[in-house]
Amino acid sequence: ALQHATRRKLLHPGQQGGVPGRNAPDVVYCEEIEYEICRATRTSLGKFDNDATSCYDRLHCFLANISSLKYGQNRKVCIVQGRTLKEAKYHLKTQLGVSEGFFQHCEAYPIYGTGQGSGNSPVYWVFISSTLFDCHASRAHGARFCTPDKSLSVTLHMLGFVDDSSSRTNYFEKTQQPTSEEMLRLMSYDAQLWHDLLWSLSLIPILRCRRRGYVRTGG
Repeated sequence: ALQHATRRKLLHPGQQGGVPGRNAPDVVYCEEIEYEICRATRTSLGKFDNDATSCYDRLHCFLANISSLKYGQNRKVCIVQGRTLKEAKYHLKTQLGVSEGFFQHCEAYPIYGTGQGSGNSPVYWVFISSTLFDCHASRAHGARFCTPDKSLSVTLHMLGFVDDSSSRTNYFEKTQQPTSEEMLRLMSYDAQLWHDLLWSLSLIPILRCRRRGYVRTGG
C-alpha cells in the first residue's frame, strides 16, 4: 500500500518519515534554506516544533484501517490486522521466564494502539499523518516564499519526519513585516490547529467508550 501511494503521489509531500525516497536530512535542508532566505531578505518567520508523545501507542486500529483503505490497502488485510490486535494476548517476558498471566483487548479495558514495536505502525502513521497534514494545510496560514520577480513560489505548512513535525508562518511579500505579537498570533493559531487534529485522534475512542458507559465522568 505504501509503494502504491508513493508511486501515485497520494501522500502529502511534507511527511518525510517512512516514505520511499524521502529522509530526515531533507527536512533539515529545507529548514536551513528557509532560514537563509529570511536572513537574506530580512523577513520574519515563525516556527513551531512538535513531537507527538507515544505516537504509535495512540494509533487506533480503526483509524489506521480507514486511512489504509484510502491509500489503496486491501480490505482483507485491514480485517486481518483488526482481528489480530483484538485477539492477541500479551505476556511479560523476564529473566525468570514468560508470565502465565496476560492482558488482552476488551471493551472494559480497550487497547487501541497498534504498538511501538509493531512493524506496520510506521506505515500507518504515514497514512494518518499525511491526511492530518492535508487537513492542517486547508486551514493554517503557512509560509510562502517566492523569487524577486515572483515567477517561482512555494507555500509550506507542515514538514515532518515520522511524529516530529514543524509548522511555519510568515508574510514574506509584505513590505511592512509583522510585529512579534502578530507573528506569535499566527504561530499560535497554526500550532493550536495541529494540536486539535492530534487530540481528536485520542478523543474518538474515549467518546465511544463513554457512550457505552465504560468511562465514568465526574468531578
